[in-house]
Amino acid sequence: MMPLISVLIILGAVSTAVNMVAAMVKRICSGLDKMKKETGTDEKRKIGTKEIVAAFICCVVDFGIAQFGLLTLIQKAYSVLAYLAIPVILIPYLIHMAVTRFDTK
Repeated sequence: MMPLISVLIILGAVSTAVNMVAAMVKRICSGLDKMKKETGTDEKRKIGTKEIVAAFICCVVDFGIAQFGLLTLIQKAYSVLAYLAIPVILIPYLIHMAVTRFDTK
C-alpha cells in the first residue's frame, strides 16, 4: 500500500500545481488583454508566446517560493493573521457582549 499512497500523493500534487499555474496564466493574460483594451472573439485561440512566458514565470516563481521561502512566508502570514484577529474578531465580539449583556438581553 505504501507505494500506491506515494504515487497518489505525487499525482495529487502535480495535478494541483498544473491547475494552479493554468489559472494564474489565464488571469495574467486576461489582465494584460484588458490593459491593452483588446476585444477577443469567442473562437478558440492557440497558445501564444504571451501564455508560454507567463506560464514559465509562474513556474519559476512558484518553484522559488517552494524551495527557498515557503516556511518563512507561512510563518509571517500566520503572525500577521494573529495580530489582525484582535481588531477584526476580538474587539467586535467584546462590543457585542457588552451591548447584549452577555447574550441575556
